[in-house]
Parts: sequence; C-alpha cells; structure tokens
Amino acid sequence: MDWLTDLDAAWAWIGLGLVLAGFEMIVPGVYLIWLALAALVTGALTFVFDPGVPLQVVN
Repeated sequence: MDWLTDLDAAWAWIGLGLVLAGFEMIVPGVYLIWLALAALVTGALTFVFDPGVPLQVVN
C-alpha cells in the first residue's frame, strides 16, 4: 500500500477529468461532462487543501 501514499491525488483527479471530457467529445450526451467537471473541481480543490489519497479513499 506504499503506492497509495506516493500517488499525487490532485493529478489523478485532473487526469480522470480530462479522460472523461475526452470521452464526452467522442460520445456526446451531456452526461460525462458533468462528471468530468466534478473531477476537475475536485482536482483543483485537492491542490489547495491536499487531503491525501488515503483520506480520500477511506472517506
């Protein structure tokens, strides 16, 4: 479980948001864009507050 503490949560959220936004462009339906936006906002907030991955997984 050491990889869990080494993972930068903010970049993981931003990467997930960009992947979801890319999927929304491929398969339009205005559903994935909201999930992408939520992931990007979560990534931005994680940059500011830095709760860490173990705390995000447990909660």
